[in-house]
Amino acid sequence: MRDGRGRIAHTTLTDKQAEFINLLVSKGATQTEAARLAGYADSAVAAHKLMRNPRVLATIHAEQSRVLSGELANLSLGVLRRILSAPDGDEFVTVKLKLDAAKTVLDRAGHVAPKAGEASDPASVRDLSQMSIDELKAFVQRAEHDAAERAMPVIEGTATHDDRANHGGDDTQVIDIEG
Repeated sequence: MRDGRGRIAHTTLTDKQAEFINLLVSKGATQTEAARLAGYADSAVAAHKLMRNPRVLATIHAEQSRVLSGELANLSLGVLRRILSAPDGDEFVTVKLKLDAAKTVLDRAGHVAPKAGEASDPASVRDLSQMSIDELKAFVQRAEHDAAERAMPVIEGTATHDDRANHGGDDTQVIDIEG
Protein backbone atom coordinates (compact mmCIF):
# COMPACT_ATOMS: atom_id res chain seq x y z
CA MET A 1 0.00 0.00 0.00
CA ARG A 2 3.03 2.27 -0.43
CA ASP A 3 4.07 4.19 -3.52
CA GLY A 4 7.58 4.33 -5.02
CA ARG A 5 8.64 6.98 -2.50
CA GLY A 6 7.58 4.98 0.56
CA ARG A 7 4.41 7.00 1.10
CA ILE A 8 0.99 5.44 1.56
CA ALA A 9 -0.48 4.87 -1.90
CA HIS A 10 -3.84 6.59 -1.77
CA THR A 11 -5.61 6.11 -5.05
CA THR A 12 -8.91 5.88 -3.14
CA LEU A 13 -7.89 8.11 -0.22
CA THR A 14 -7.50 11.85 0.03
CA ASP A 15 -4.12 13.34 0.90
CA LYS A 16 -5.44 14.18 4.38
CA GLN A 17 -6.67 10.63 4.93
CA ALA A 18 -3.31 9.21 3.87
CA GLU A 19 -1.48 11.60 6.19
CA PHE A 20 -3.86 10.71 9.05
CA ILE A 21 -3.04 7.02 8.55
CA ASN A 22 0.70 7.69 8.37
CA LEU A 23 0.65 9.75 11.58
CA LEU A 24 -1.50 7.19 13.36
CA VAL A 25 0.44 4.06 12.37
CA SER A 26 4.00 5.17 11.74
CA LYS A 27 4.33 8.07 14.16
CA GLY A 28 2.20 6.71 17.01
CA ALA A 29 -0.10 9.75 17.19
CA THR A 30 -3.50 9.48 18.83
CA GLN A 31 -6.50 9.56 16.50
CA THR A 32 -7.37 13.16 17.38
CA GLU A 33 -3.75 14.29 17.19
CA ALA A 34 -3.29 12.58 13.81
CA ALA A 35 -6.41 14.28 12.45
CA ARG A 36 -5.24 17.69 13.71
CA LEU A 37 -1.72 17.25 12.27
CA ALA A 38 -3.20 16.02 8.97
CA GLY A 39 -5.04 19.33 8.66
CA TYR A 40 -8.58 18.57 9.76
CA ALA A 41 -10.33 21.57 11.37
CA ASP A 42 -12.42 19.72 13.98
CA SER A 43 -9.94 16.96 14.71
CA ALA A 44 -12.03 15.02 17.24
CA VAL A 45 -15.03 14.78 14.92
CA ALA A 46 -12.81 14.06 11.91
CA ALA A 47 -10.96 11.30 13.78
CA HIS A 48 -14.28 9.74 14.76
CA LYS A 49 -15.50 9.77 11.15
CA LEU A 50 -12.18 8.55 9.74
CA MET A 51 -12.16 5.57 12.10
CA ARG A 52 -15.53 4.52 10.65
CA ASN A 53 -14.52 4.89 7.01
CA PRO A 54 -14.04 1.37 5.54
CA ARG A 55 -11.26 2.44 3.13
CA VAL A 56 -9.37 4.26 5.88
CA LEU A 57 -9.76 1.28 8.25
CA ALA A 58 -8.62 -1.18 5.59
CA THR A 59 -5.53 0.93 4.89
CA ILE A 60 -4.79 1.30 8.62
CA HIS A 61 -4.94 -2.48 9.06
CA ALA A 62 -2.73 -3.05 6.02
CA GLU A 63 -0.17 -0.53 7.27
CA GLN A 64 -0.22 -2.02 10.78
CA SER A 65 0.38 -5.49 9.32
CA ARG A 66 3.23 -4.16 7.20
CA VAL A 67 4.90 -2.47 10.17
CA LEU A 68 4.35 -5.44 12.50
CA SER A 69 5.65 -8.02 10.06
CA GLY A 70 8.61 -5.92 8.99
CA GLU A 71 10.45 -3.44 11.15
CA LEU A 72 8.86 -4.32 14.51
CA ALA A 73 9.25 -8.06 13.95
CA ASN A 74 12.97 -7.57 13.31
CA LEU A 75 13.35 -5.36 16.38
CA SER A 76 11.44 -7.87 18.51
CA LEU A 77 13.63 -10.73 17.34
CA GLY A 78 16.69 -8.66 18.22
CA VAL A 79 15.35 -8.05 21.73
CA LEU A 80 14.64 -11.75 22.20
CA ARG A 81 18.11 -12.60 20.93
CA ARG A 82 19.75 -10.16 23.39
CA ILE A 83 17.68 -11.51 26.30
CA LEU A 84 18.49 -15.13 25.49
CA SER A 85 22.20 -14.48 24.99
CA ALA A 86 22.64 -12.27 28.07
CA PRO A 87 25.20 -13.73 30.49
CA ASP A 88 23.90 -15.42 33.62
CA GLY A 89 23.77 -12.98 36.49
CA ASP A 90 22.93 -9.99 34.25
CA GLU A 91 21.16 -7.54 36.57
CA PHE A 92 18.49 -6.67 33.98
CA VAL A 93 17.81 -10.16 32.60
CA THR A 94 16.27 -12.47 35.18
CA VAL A 95 15.96 -16.22 34.78
CA LYS A 96 12.18 -15.81 34.43
CA LEU A 97 12.64 -13.25 31.65
CA LYS A 98 14.98 -15.63 29.81
CA LEU A 99 12.50 -18.48 30.24
CA ASP A 100 9.61 -16.35 28.96
CA ALA A 101 11.71 -15.23 25.98
CA ALA A 102 12.64 -18.84 25.19
CA LYS A 103 8.97 -19.90 25.36
CA THR A 104 8.01 -17.03 23.05
CA VAL A 105 10.63 -17.99 20.49
CA LEU A 106 9.64 -21.66 20.57
CA ASP A 107 5.96 -20.79 20.35
CA ARG A 108 6.49 -18.53 17.32
CA ALA A 109 8.60 -21.23 15.68
CA GLY A 110 5.68 -23.67 16.04
CA HIS A 111 7.15 -25.74 18.87
CA VAL A 112 4.23 -25.44 21.26
CA ALA A 113 4.28 -27.57 24.41
CA PRO A 114 1.38 -30.01 24.68
CA LYS A 115 -1.45 -28.91 26.94
CA ALA A 116 -2.22 -30.84 30.10
CA GLY A 117 -3.93 -34.10 29.23
CA GLU A 118 -2.61 -34.23 25.67
CA ALA A 119 -0.57 -37.22 24.67
CA SER A 120 3.14 -36.59 24.62
CA ASP A 121 3.73 -39.53 22.28
CA PRO A 122 5.42 -38.11 19.15
CA ALA A 123 3.31 -40.39 16.93
CA SER A 124 0.15 -38.75 18.25
CA VAL A 125 1.23 -35.31 17.03
CA ARG A 126 2.79 -36.36 13.74
CA ASP A 127 1.13 -35.59 10.46
CA LEU A 128 -1.25 -38.38 9.47
CA SER A 129 0.42 -38.75 6.08
CA GLN A 130 3.68 -39.68 7.84
CA MET A 131 2.15 -42.46 10.00
CA SER A 132 2.38 -46.17 9.26
CA ILE A 133 -0.76 -48.31 8.93
CA ASP A 134 -0.32 -49.57 12.51
CA GLU A 135 0.12 -46.01 13.82
CA LEU A 136 -3.01 -44.90 11.94
CA LYS A 137 -5.01 -47.81 13.40
CA ALA A 138 -3.83 -46.91 16.91
CA PHE A 139 -4.68 -43.25 16.26
CA VAL A 140 -8.22 -44.17 15.15
CA GLN A 141 -8.67 -46.47 18.17
CA ARG A 142 -7.59 -43.67 20.55
CA ALA A 143 -9.96 -41.23 18.83
CA GLU A 144 -12.88 -43.67 19.02
CA HIS A 145 -12.11 -44.38 22.68
CA ASP A 146 -11.93 -40.65 23.49
CA ALA A 147 -15.21 -40.01 21.64
CA ALA A 148 -16.92 -42.87 23.47
CA GLU A 149 -15.77 -41.48 26.83
CA ARG A 150 -17.20 -38.05 25.99
CA ALA A 151 -20.51 -39.41 24.62
CA MET A 152 -23.62 -38.67 26.64
CA PRO A 153 -26.19 -41.41 27.22
CA VAL A 154 -29.38 -41.08 25.19
CA ILE A 155 -32.67 -42.26 26.62
CA GLU A 156 -35.69 -42.64 24.36
CA GLY A 157 -38.80 -40.69 25.24
CA THR A 158 -39.86 -37.11 25.71
CA ALA A 159 -38.09 -35.01 28.32
CA THR A 160 -40.19 -33.32 30.94
CA HIS A 161 -39.21 -31.44 34.03
CA ASP A 162 -40.20 -34.46 36.16
CA ASP A 163 -38.18 -36.88 33.97
CA ARG A 164 -35.03 -34.85 34.50
CA ALA A 165 -35.65 -34.67 38.23
CA ASN A 166 -35.83 -38.48 38.37
CA HIS A 167 -32.23 -38.68 37.13
CA GLY A 168 -30.93 -36.91 40.21
CA GLY A 169 -29.89 -33.78 38.34
CA ASP A 170 -27.04 -35.51 36.48
CA ASP A 171 -25.87 -34.54 33.02
CA THR A 172 -27.98 -37.18 31.24
CA GLN A 173 -29.45 -35.78 28.06
CA VAL A 174 -32.93 -36.97 27.11
CA ILE A 175 -33.87 -36.84 23.42
CA ASP A 176 -37.20 -37.72 21.80
CA ILE A 177 -36.19 -39.69 18.70
CA GLU A 178 -39.69 -40.97 17.93
CA GLY A 179 -41.02 -37.60 16.89
